Amino acid sequence: MFVNGPSPIALLHAAVSECRLQYASLITEIADDPTVLCGVELELPQLELIGPHHELFFWEATYLDPSNAYEKACLRAVSFLQLFYNLKISNYYSNGHYYSNGIPPHAFHIKSMYFT
Repeated sequence: MFVNGPSPIALLHAAVSECRLQYASLITEIADDPTVLCGVELELPQLELIGPHHELFFWEATYLDPSNAYEKACLRAVSFLQLFYNLKISNYYSNGHYYSNGIPPHAFHIKSMYFT
């Protein structure tokens, strides 16, 4: 997969397109305390005809710059897609880090993920 541009948001868009996901969105929530959460919502395809939809959420707290939180959440989502769909990404540069063999799963821990 080839991505033009260094943005993790562009990388997520390309990964979602490559995996043929029907729905992906950048989302913002406010927690019970006044913490602002920025994240990515992915909807995985149904595995069975009558089965439930699986929605995944990747959250990152923001303190000053929401774009940084969105970028981290996007990289977590892409890391998940690499594992789940065996997606191959090569030669990616982001935030001063160069990944020559894709984004390693341990680079961005998937903290909060649940199925609804």
